[in-house]
Amino acid sequence: MTLTPNSGFGPYIILAPLGAGGMGAVYRARDSKLGRDIAVKVLPPEFSADRERLARFEQEARAASALNHPNIITIFEVGDAAGTPYMAMEVVDGRSLRDLLEDGKLTLRRTLGIVAQIADGLAAAHERGVVHRDLKPENVMVTKSGHVKLLDFGLAKLAAPPDQDEATMQMAGHTRPGTVMGTVGYMSPEQAAGAAADHRSDQFSLGAILYEMLSGRRAFQKATSVETLTAILREEPPPIGAADGDIPAPLRWIVDRLLAKTADERYDSTRDLARDLRRVRDSLSDPTLTSGVAPAVPPPARRKPWLALAIAAVALAILGAGAWMLTTRLGQPQIPQFHRVAFRRGYVSTARFAADGQTILYGAAWEGQPIKLFSTREDNPTAAAFPLPPSDVLSVSKSGQVLLNLGRRFTEWFVSNGTLAEVPLASGNAPREMLNDVQEADWLPDGKGMVVVRNVERQSVLEFPAGKARYTTSGWVSHVRVSPDGSMVAFFDHPLRGADNGWLTVMRGDGEPKHLGAMYSSGQGIAWRPDGREIWYTAAEVGFFGQLHAATLDGKDRVVYRGPARMILHDIAADGRVLLDSQTPQIGAAVMVPGSTSERDLSWLDCSFAPDLTPDGKTLLISEQGEGAGPTYSVYVRPTDGSPATRIADGFGWGLSPDGKWAVTQAATDGQQLALVPTGAGTPRQISSGVGDVLWPQFFPDGKRIYYAASSGAHPARMYAQPVDGGKAVPISPEGYGGAMLPRAMSPDGKRLAVTGPQGKLMMIEVDGGGTPRQVPGSITDEIAMRWSADGRYLYTFVIGDVPARIYRIDLQNGQRQVWREFHPTDTTGLLFMAPTAITPDGTGYAYTFGRMQSQLFVVTGLR
Repeated sequence: MTLTPNSGFGPYIILAPLGAGGMGAVYRARDSKLGRDIAVKVLPPEFSADRERLARFEQEARAASALNHPNIITIFEVGDAAGTPYMAMEVVDGRSLRDLLEDGKLTLRRTLGIVAQIADGLAAAHERGVVHRDLKPENVMVTKSGHVKLLDFGLAKLAAPPDQDEATMQMAGHTRPGTVMGTVGYMSPEQAAGAAADHRSDQFSLGAILYEMLSGRRAFQKATSVETLTAILREEPPPIGAADGDIPAPLRWIVDRLLAKTADERYDSTRDLARDLRRVRDSLSDPTLTSGVAPAVPPPARRKPWLALAIAAVALAILGAGAWMLTTRLGQPQIPQFHRVAFRRGYVSTARFAADGQTILYGAAWEGQPIKLFSTREDNPTAAAFPLPPSDVLSVSKSGQVLLNLGRRFTEWFVSNGTLAEVPLASGNAPREMLNDVQEADWLPDGKGMVVVRNVERQSVLEFPAGKARYTTSGWVSHVRVSPDGSMVAFFDHPLRGADNGWLTVMRGDGEPKHLGAMYSSGQGIAWRPDGREIWYTAAEVGFFGQLHAATLDGKDRVVYRGPARMILHDIAADGRVLLDSQTPQIGAAVMVPGSTSERDLSWLDCSFAPDLTPDGKTLLISEQGEGAGPTYSVYVRPTDGSPATRIADGFGWGLSPDGKWAVTQAATDGQQLALVPTGAGTPRQISSGVGDVLWPQFFPDGKRIYYAASSGAHPARMYAQPVDGGKAVPISPEGYGGAMLPRAMSPDGKRLAVTGPQGKLMMIEVDGGGTPRQVPGSITDEIAMRWSADGRYLYTFVIGDVPARIYRIDLQNGQRQVWREFHPTDTTGLLFMAPTAITPDGTGYAYTFGRMQSQLFVVTGLR
């Protein structure tokens, strides 16, 4: 279909053609509704006739539209205009990488600047399970400022009909009308063989592109497509360094690894590839490489071989001695070396060095199984499982006594409890149980006493030593580590249960807690340097992709290492080796829309928590708490039909008003500061609780008041009601009520509230007084109320930590309970939780939040 300028096409006005290819024509168009220029890709006519093919395309396009990354083009809409399928997307003013390559060879610096951005975009896509499948220079746009955008995610799968694999389709490209020539040269061997292709296939394609950018020639180019495919399967391209002596050796190694014939020989994680490319890029210092064209270098004068070797040897000796002196005198760190010691798919919870410094103990949930204890060694990374119940390692003493957390399970977001137990490392004995409801523990240096953090009536109590309560918080305490001399303890102090923002904190045995520095957006992972002079920790100022820091006791802080992924510090050995976990998190939101038969993934950025849903199920409240949310977090509303989300505020979003016109939010840095934010037009209104840090504010059914749990100092949480006009907060429960997640189950008439009380019991309270709280009939311990049914007869509940997750319905008249809904994930690998968060009053729609984590455990040397 050919469109002309100033003609209408669906909701857009066509302005000018931008290009054409085998996957359709692209036009610049005007979106008059939003007042912006966009790009419209009109797909070839044959696709509209194949409905199954078109449906697969729409599915792929929706997956691609969820990729919110600066190096991936944004897809605004997938639609159909007069029977012609199209995609509306961000318009990129620039040139394709193919155009740039036709101008001549690029400089090394510019090449690395471009390819590092491509790898960043691919890594983000791969972490969301989206594979490009057709990466080539034509699908890479570069703006005038050098910014890279990847195009056409998902279109390669569209190009192959259901009964024809991708390789066959592309082989026929030289005869099939409209197919862009040259795609075959960037296929991976597995694609060429018609086998299944995953994210490592994109890595091979990127390797072919990088080869071409560095050498000025294609890695695989023969007279015909069939010969090219044969070369991809069987032949190696000429070595990249053969005629290009200015290419650094590390970059040549990267190219060789990417072009490996077997996918297993490439990178396990594209994030690791992006990191390696950035390191090579950042190491360049030659000023001649900063321009946009390759420098002209005169041929060197001919020297006698023996003289050249002698000069080189002397130069290397001088450089080596100089580098040694600089490193010694100036204290410059070595380049860190990462040695992976765990290789299965899943999540590493905790890890510790044993006293010998070689044995590593770690708790991990591999392939969807419960957390189990494993041991390994750096020189022999074969993991051995301990014949123990599901357990996690907390601490290892010098004599080999291991503190375990048995049956650890999440009771709230981030907060987990279990049974503290002890077992000798070298024995086959069963563990000796010691304490219940333990969150954290660490041995004192003598291996006899310990520091523990216990959950007492929904408060974290730090005991230093065990049995002596020294600090109590309505928030939570994590990553408790005792100093080498036993005089102090370091930990993260988190002010809000359900969030991991907090302060690095130290406390002496006879003193008060002291925060070292400002609050971090995310803080997890602490270890003392063996000499006790610094506390090393992992934390993020924005989101949760943190850095490895070192802090002195007087508050001086430095960054030890910055990585491209989320890192968790587990331990430091006596010789300075570091046990570090590189994690790939995914927190997302899913919704069942009333009247629909399937769930929709409505995740927006990288950490999409879904706390509420409008009564009609048409709008989802999303609280973003990750990297994309910024230092103050961010609140969005998103239509459940899959339309783009709208950012409405900073902070946490907790609840929607009954009419859906207002959201109650909370400042990320001040737990008492609330706001009523309009979801559409309107002016926000600030509210201060005045009674302490707030948990889960929600609207009354009439929308005139909000209710929440709050606590101050050492007092346990209790429930409060507060008018939306900013009036004074009034307690509506005794102390000890509401400290758990989701205190939201208000009866339809606004008179009764189902809320978690002391000892984790689900209790019923009268909002305006007039009765003693009583346990909800038929409820169980640690059960959380979600919503009352519209007729007031039933209460919907769930239990945090259950996988599969279940929503229960309790009949309040007779206490009968039944499973109302059960969620069965197809893949439980790395699944941390599935938490139902909202149900529509009629019970036909719901929302839940899920969390996954993939870990790679490393022993790292060279960090100082």
